[in-house]
Amino acid sequence: MNDRNKFLLNVRKALGRSRETSPPLSNDVTSIFENESVISSKVELIRKQTLDYSSCLTSELAETALQAGWKVKVVNSTSEASRYVKKICIELKASKIMCSAHPILRELDLEKIFSDTELTINTCPINQNLNDEQKTLKRLSIRSNAIEADIGITGVDYAIVETGSCVLIPRTGVSRLVSLLPPIHIAIVESKQILPSLDELFTLVRHDFLNGDLVSYMNIITGPSRTADIEHTIVTGVHGPAEVHMILIE
Repeated sequence: MNDRNKFLLNVRKALGRSRETSPPLSNDVTSIFENESVISSKVELIRKQTLDYSSCLTSELAETALQAGWKVKVVNSTSEASRYVKKICIELKASKIMCSAHPILRELDLEKIFSDTELTINTCPINQNLNDEQKTLKRLSIRSNAIEADIGITGVDYAIVETGSCVLIPRTGVSRLVSLLPPIHIAIVESKQILPSLDELFTLVRHDFLNGDLVSYMNIITGPSRTADIEHTIVTGVHGPAEVHMILIE
């Protein structure tokens, strides 16, 4: 028995399994988890419940996010959200902000909101037909703008009531750097994006995978960046934003 098999045997013993399980068939990608029809039914139910209980979920998320360290504001419209974003930026004396290309940010129309200020707004580009050199330059530009920004503003893909978290799935126009490099992060959450728990999140991601939309990784953000040293002393802002704002649009 080689080292790999010994390791796997120890893992199976630790899990209480007495024998080796057979690997899934190559043509049965759902054999380990639930099959596609079950997943699709669950997704349909999740989406219905998210809409039916959006008001309750929004209220609960506001509470758990506050406990997780977010500064939470619940608003009734995108225009109210825009005004609140401007208020934050002015109070914090920001001169540069970096935005993701989430659709909700286009609705906020921040260029117009800040037109009477000297604040500089940079947004992640969404053009896709680039050669390798252009892609490299784009990545360097995004990184540079995110480093120089006082505030990073993003939409989200999901928000989780259970943990008070926001979920970002990086893709063209949505760089994780916008939520990680600036010292302050503002996340705009729509009520239709709120999920009760991580179980629903993983079901939706599983559904996307089965439909060919492979997610390489996700950012799950639960409050400000926190780091503990060997003596368990918590320090914020070392590996990410020290201050985070969640704006919930009902």
